[in-house]
Amino acid sequence: FNVPDANLIIRSSDNVNFRVHKSVLAIVSPFFKDLLSLPQPNDSESVDGLPVVESSEDSDLLNSLVSILYPVDTVVPNSYDKVLNLLAACQKYEMTSVQSSIRAKVKRGEFPAPVGAEAFPAYVIACSKGLVPEMKS
Repeated sequence: FNVPDANLIIRSSDNVNFRVHKSVLAIVSPFFKDLLSLPQPNDSESVDGLPVVESSEDSDLLNSLVSILYPVDTVVPNSYDKVLNLLAACQKYEMTSVQSSIRAKVKRGEFPAPVGAEAFPAYVIACSKGLVPEMKS
């Protein structure tokens, strides 16, 4: 993911760089708004003059998340487990509107939902990540 005139890089846990706009993150995430308002240390990493924020999420998850934030084709997770991880990342980064959008996409069938025997493992994942609506469903 490489948007024109990006002013921030988010690096995935598997070392993939996503060039994004600080303002987009700050609009959808109080977490990023606060993080990006802090002064950067002099020895902080940069790539091509852009500050780098390290993420514990992998590139597949970040690709899905970032694609939801921009007017591009959404990268749909290929399993409900990945949807749950995406919802957990939204929860972690306080992206409530994005989380609501993902839940709506699951209900409309645009994102995968658990089927049959997948329900119990999905429940376990939802419990471990504190995703209450998914635990209930």
